[in-house]
Amino acid sequence: MTRMMSRGLSPTLKAISFLVSLQLIVGPLCFYFLGHQISGKKTDGFLDAFYFNMVLMTSTGYGDFTPNTTLAVLLASLFAIFGKILLGLLMNAGLERYEIENDEGIFTLGFWYVAFMVAGTLVLFLVENLGFVHAFYCIITTVTGVGSSKCFSTKSGRVFAIFWMLYGTICLVGLLLTFGQLYAKRRQKALKERVLEGETTSEDFLKADLDEDGVLSISEYTLYKLYEMGKFDLNDTVPFVKDFQERNVNNKNGLTLDEINNPRGISQRIMLAQSTLV
Repeated sequence: MTRMMSRGLSPTLKAISFLVSLQLIVGPLCFYFLGHQISGKKTDGFLDAFYFNMVLMTSTGYGDFTPNTTLAVLLASLFAIFGKILLGLLMNAGLERYEIENDEGIFTLGFWYVAFMVAGTLVLFLVENLGFVHAFYCIITTVTGVGSSKCFSTKSGRVFAIFWMLYGTICLVGLLLTFGQLYAKRRQKALKERVLEGETTSEDFLKADLDEDGVLSISEYTLYKLYEMGKFDLNDTVPFVKDFQERNVNNKNGLTLDEINNPRGISQRIMLAQSTLV
């Protein structure tokens, strides 16, 4: 059974969702008032503006509308760039909230993506009166971002395309990112198993003995195993070991509250005073 771990809606996801919603409102309004500066087959003023904004936002690449003035070109370029960035950020934030833990998550997303392609092909075939091969070609050029000059040219087709393009883009990006995450988890799991099953050599012992006392503590052993798994660089621990040694006035296995509260310079002076008295 597919298992997803859901986390709370983060402020980042809320902010990105707000910006996406803002572009879905501001973009169509701009292109509606600049409709006379955009050429192409028109159906309905606001519908065409919303459709053109979605084409730019998802980088679909349809060539049925072309901005003809400097202002229209600049706005189209701006909305295309920011739209793609926002969709990417939205997908990344969404995947951080929902963590897919096994292959069935991939299969589920893949199923819905195939359903999306079939639905688009049928609409182009039945509503737009395209041949089946041409309809399938439009679908492929849409999902790959290549684009086509003639796909959706009717009101009904463009209403469908507005939702279809957005869903298809989100589904494709989600499928690719989820596949990458699952592949990375598998590699990490395999590496963990190799590390746990592997033998610890004398060379490993010397590397893991951070305080060089000839004895591996449980923390040193654990840190070294995490280092072998690629969690961090072993050299990153050196400053912390030095800090511990400077604070550890009594040379015990742990720090007291007084040693934690004392600055390192004071600890060093205490050690110097103790050695002088001796």
